[in-house]
Amino acid sequence: MPTRNLYPFDASQGWSFWILFVIEAIFCYHTCCVFTLATVTLIGFLKHILAQLRYCGHEFETIFDGVNEESGGKHLTLQHFIRVVKYHQEILRYTEKVFSTFNVMIVVYTGVTSFILAITGFQITSPETGGEDKIRYTMLIIGWALLFYWICYYGQQIQDEASQIADAIYNSKWYENTNTVVLVRRDIIIIYLRTKRVLDFKVQFLGAVNMEVFVAVMRRAYQIFTLLLSVT
Repeated sequence: MPTRNLYPFDASQGWSFWILFVIEAIFCYHTCCVFTLATVTLIGFLKHILAQLRYCGHEFETIFDGVNEESGGKHLTLQHFIRVVKYHQEILRYTEKVFSTFNVMIVVYTGVTSFILAITGFQITSPETGGEDKIRYTMLIIGWALLFYWICYYGQQIQDEASQIADAIYNSKWYENTNTVVLVRRDIIIIYLRTKRVLDFKVQFLGAVNMEVFVAVMRRAYQIFTLLLSVT
C-alpha cells in the first residue's frame, strides 16, 4: 500500500487490495501535487520579484550614463528617471501583494515542517520500519526540506537584492555636475534612503522568511527528533 492505514477488514489480498491501492495512490498523488504546485507557484513569484529587482537596480545604476544635455537629452533623461522611480514603487507594491497572498500558507508550512521532519526521521530510525518504508520516509524528508529551503532561500535573495538597489544608486553617476543630475540630486538622495529599508518576506507570527528561519526550523526539528528518541 502507498500509505499505512487501518481497515476493519482484510485489505491485504483480493479485489479489496487493488481497489484500496488505487484510491490511496490517487490520494497521495493529488496531495503531493497540491503541496508541490503551491510551493512552486510561490517560488515562481519570488523568482519573478528577484528578476525585477535586479533589472531595477541595473536601471538605477546606468540611468545617468551618457547624458546628453543637448537635443532634448535632458528631458529624456528626466523622463527615464521618473519611469524608473515609478517602476521601483510598483515592484514594492507587487511584492507586498505576493507576500500577503501567501502569508497563511507560509505560517502553516513553517509550523508543521518541524514536526513532520522530526516524526518522519523517528520512523526511519524505528527498528519496526521496513526497508521500503525507510526509503519512502527518506524521500519525504528530502523533498519536504528542499521545498522549504527554496522558499527561505529566495526570501533571503529578495532581501539581499532589495538592499543592493541602494548600492546601484550609489554607483551611478549622480556626482556629475551636469544640469540634469543637479536637478534630480535631491530626489536621488530620497530614493537612496528609501531603498535602505529592508524588503523582507514577512509573515504573521514568524517575521521574515529567510535562511535564518530555515536554520531555526531545522534546529527545532532536530530537538523534537531527539525528544522522541529519549521518550521511547
